[in-house]
Amino acid sequence: MSVFMHLARSLKEFGVRGTVAKMYMQGEIKFGTLIGMDKMGNKYYENLEYPFPQHRWVEFKDIHNFDASMIPPEWHGWVHHTYDEPPTEAIAKPALEATAEQVHTPFDHHVGHVSEDFVPENMHNTTQKRARGYGVGNANLYMDPEDPDEYYKQTSHPMNVVPKKKE
Repeated sequence: MSVFMHLARSLKEFGVRGTVAKMYMQGEIKFGTLIGMDKMGNKYYENLEYPFPQHRWVEFKDIHNFDASMIPPEWHGWVHHTYDEPPTEAIAKPALEATAEQVHTPFDHHVGHVSEDFVPENMHNTTQKRARGYGVGNANLYMDPEDPDEYYKQTSHPMNVVPKKKE
């Protein structure tokens, strides 16, 4: 089919606005049978005359802000050839039931108990607590030039300040 015949068929079936919308969304004009529509208004088409990976496609309801993640899971499997039957009939969802009778944790969030007055020295990362050099400090970490570096140094490291023994 020539380009002009393809365009004429598109103008006849979809009109000017529909043809421009298809070119805007897909970059090409495809013809196929409407298989179904999901709950968001996306339309799913199929044409078995097209090559294998290109014979199923979706036309999104919102033509300006479409994304592949807008395809629901039940239609995703059909579009990507996981299964051949389209989910046009209602899919039975399993009923959710409570499995825990009671919750014994003292916290309602998942970060654990940390109060403002309890922050041990080994609870935070001090690898970046060092001066920038040339005695200018580190403005990003609010360090003055005379503040000591707080990052860990091995015992035998020459920059490690060993406390003097009391005599």
